[in-house]
Amino acid sequence: MLASTALTILGLGAICWLMFTLAVYALPFWIGLSAAFWLHADDQGLLVAIVGGVAAAGIVAVLGEIVFARVRSVPLRLAIGLIYAIPAGLAGFHMTKGVTALTGAGDTAALVLAGLGALIIGATAWARIAGWSGADELAEVAGSNGRVGTGEGDDLRARRSWGPVGWRRSAVREGRRPRLR
Repeated sequence: MLASTALTILGLGAICWLMFTLAVYALPFWIGLSAAFWLHADDQGLLVAIVGGVAAAGIVAVLGEIVFARVRSVPLRLAIGLIYAIPAGLAGFHMTKGVTALTGAGDTAALVLAGLGALIIGATAWARIAGWSGADELAEVAGSNGRVGTGEGDDLRARRSWGPVGWRRSAVREGRRPRLR
């Protein structure tokens, strides 16, 4: 009895961790799956459908990361982030509603918790697509000379951060001056 309870808690924790980790890829996954189904329905064959779906998903993921990194307009960055966050929020809504249905919660509680899960997972996806790349630029503009007040002289210019797709160097390291809008 105790082992099954512990394994259930570990399993639910793993599902939640996987949802938060993969939330950014909800839009590329949906587009890749749609492309694969379209290719298969068009009698292109199973192998072509799989390869085409993976290629479409990869292109959307990489293109979104590149466009988000290059666009400097705040409203456009917000719109691009929302394009990725809304499908993640919908996936979070349905995942949370499914998990609460397993617990036997009522319909009202399930909808409230599912809405809260959608907001949290959507916000997590938006934060991951943003990659918090503005932290380096904000520190430089604030006049801290690229140093964070940790007391250890942590140099932001030497940092690199992981985006959802790959490495992203800061604008300060590339020699560009940050701009405020």
